[in-house]
Amino acid sequence: MNSMNDVTESLWEYLEAKRHLWNIHFRGKVDSLQHCPILDEFEKIDRSLFRALVVEDIVNSDDASRRRLIEKPWELLRVYLQPGLESIRMIVSDPISGLNRSWNRPEILKVPEEFDFGFIEFFEWNRYGYTNFPLIRVTVDHRSKMPALSGREALIESGQARFVLLATHSESLPIATM
Repeated sequence: MNSMNDVTESLWEYLEAKRHLWNIHFRGKVDSLQHCPILDEFEKIDRSLFRALVVEDIVNSDDASRRRLIEKPWELLRVYLQPGLESIRMIVSDPISGLNRSWNRPEILKVPEEFDFGFIEFFEWNRYGYTNFPLIRVTVDHRSKMPALSGREALIESGQARFVLLATHSESLPIATM
């Protein structure tokens, strides 16, 4: 069985840095979404922030795990609900085909105990205005205890989450308790 390490503080630190940089230094520089090189530059900075504040902070040595965490975070970085929550407000995507997502109306869903999601990104409906990232975009994988949602993406409220890094036996990871 995989061991688990709570990495919630690293994710909140990353989100705060990303949010601050965008809102204070980049937001007012976006003139047009069709031609706006500043957005490309911000995306590069965002990836660097994720590497520096999350990946380097939580993965001690394994280069393969670092690459996997950067390229496919949902495989190693899991989102659990805060203890005591039995149901959550969730917006579920239609079955995924291609790059676009069609989101359904928010629903209150009862979630099985110890249910987890794969982390994709912090989510904001209007990425180019003032951002707060109140939601987390997650994936419901095929091993889930909610088969009707298997293979779909969902949006859940940030305040309901804690983040856990799954570690394989070959990795050297910091020790944290859940």
